[in-house]
Amino acid sequence: MKKITGNIKNILSRNATILKFREDHTLQETGDEFGITAERVRQIEMLKDRKRCLRHNRFYYDTCSYCLIDDYKKLIGSAGKDFVMSEVKKEAKNRKRDGLSVQRRKHLIKVLHNNYHMSDMEIAYLFDRDRTTVLHHINT
Repeated sequence: MKKITGNIKNILSRNATILKFREDHTLQETGDEFGITAERVRQIEMLKDRKRCLRHNRFYYDTCSYCLIDDYKKLIGSAGKDFVMSEVKKEAKNRKRDGLSVQRRKHLIKVLHNNYHMSDMEIAYLFDRDRTTVLHHINT
C-alpha cells in the first residue's frame, strides 16, 4: 500500500512539474523535455481541470451529472401532477440521447407509472416513444 501511495505522489509531482514547464513552452517542447508525446501533455493539462464529487465519488468538469439527476428526482418527487406533466411535454420534444436526458426521461416514466398509475401505452403516447422503450425504462 505504501508503494502505491508513493507511486501516486511521484506521478502527481511529475504532472505538476510538467504543467509548470508547459507554461513557458509548446506542447511539443514539453513532450520532448519529459519524453512523452504532445498528446499526453495535453491530457495532463485536461486533468488539472477535473473536480471530484464527494457525494458520488466521481470526477467531473463542470457539474456532476449524478447530482443533477438526484436534484431532479427530488424536484419531481415533491411536485404536483401539473408540474410533472409540463416536464413530460418538455422531455417529449427532447430527442437527445445523452446520459442526462435519458436519465431524466427514465425517472419521469417511472413516476408516471408508479405514482400516477399510467399504463405503458399512455406513457409511450405522451413521450412519442415506442412502447418497448417505455417498458425498458419501467423495468430497469
